[in-house]
Amino acid sequence: YENKKKHKSKNKETHYKNNFYNNQEYNDLSVDELISLIPQMSIDEFKLEFPKVYEYIEKNIIHSKTGKYYVLSRDDSGCIIPRPYTMAEIRDVYIKYMEPPIRKFYETRYSLTFELTLDNTMGRFFTKNKENYFNLFNGYKFNKYDPQDQKVIDEQKDNVAYFWNHIKNIWCNGSEEQYKLLQHIIRKTISGHKCYIGIYIKACQGLGKTVVMNIITNVLGENIVATETNDKAFTEQFNGHLIGKALIILNEIKHNGDGLKCLYNSLKPYVTDDVLSYRSLYNNTLKFKNVSTIFMSSNHDMMAYDSDDRRWLILDPSDTVLDEAYYKPLWGFVKNEKFLRALFYDSINNYDSNMNELQELKKIPLTKNKISLLQKN
Repeated sequence: YENKKKHKSKNKETHYKNNFYNNQEYNDLSVDELISLIPQMSIDEFKLEFPKVYEYIEKNIIHSKTGKYYVLSRDDSGCIIPRPYTMAEIRDVYIKYMEPPIRKFYETRYSLTFELTLDNTMGRFFTKNKENYFNLFNGYKFNKYDPQDQKVIDEQKDNVAYFWNHIKNIWCNGSEEQYKLLQHIIRKTISGHKCYIGIYIKACQGLGKTVVMNIITNVLGENIVATETNDKAFTEQFNGHLIGKALIILNEIKHNGDGLKCLYNSLKPYVTDDVLSYRSLYNNTLKFKNVSTIFMSSNHDMMAYDSDDRRWLILDPSDTVLDEAYYKPLWGFVKNEKFLRALFYDSINNYDSNMNELQELKKIPLTKNKISLLQKN
């Protein structure tokens, strides 16, 4: 200590930087003087002297060029997602609890900002054309670039076939044309691609609609799936919670009067557009890549339908509810991680990127449910 006191400026500064958190007392420096040393440090120097603190700030507190802050934190399911904060909220929730020199450094020196983006093909942080990007997409549950587990594929082969048989015989009532396109859309969605066709299934209660949506949700990952039970996100102004959702499920939506037609028109951009505008309460509108595939599932009519529409697969499901023994395996698949992984492998291995889904849709004859929706218009 005595030896360090004899050194001037940089050596003395380095000494205090290295020992501030070791609870040593320095009679010749006040706390304010000690704090004043930190902002003089470059970001690289701070990173060297306080590696753990810097790593947390760098990886978890993101300052976007829009002025908004995002903090990576775990949700109830344990997945890490970005939560938005204003500057005032960041100060109240995080910065005021930092040690004084860290707080001073963060407020005066740390100015690394990121462009906000949404890209389901990239990681959380990436650089493109010398620009730093912070990706709001939360990532798929399974990584299609990881080695595949052949043992799981073999063990779950019959279960995967059971699932697809349910899709064909119950959801599509045995129709080869409907099944071919629906299987393609499910596989495409699971493989990490947006579909430009929406799926609409109206069927009696207990037919096995919910279990299928739960299975697909658990293959994709809950954090990139949204289930909507009303149409406010589409017909009103706030839809920010839908940013980065690979699958949007509209479940049992009910309307009165013109609501059927209004929802149909409001859903068009979600089905067809490559870029969507998103807005949250008290925030400006942001435009991001549209990665969402749309499924509608209900026991009753949920929208009207234009006769010249070419963007919706309106299914004609079976009207026969089978016994409990039939559905028990399906519900068992919902939490069966081996099955979910096997269905993921099946999807990425058999997804046909050359199929033109819009052309396939044209080949499907007019269905009873489609006629019913036309009459609602």
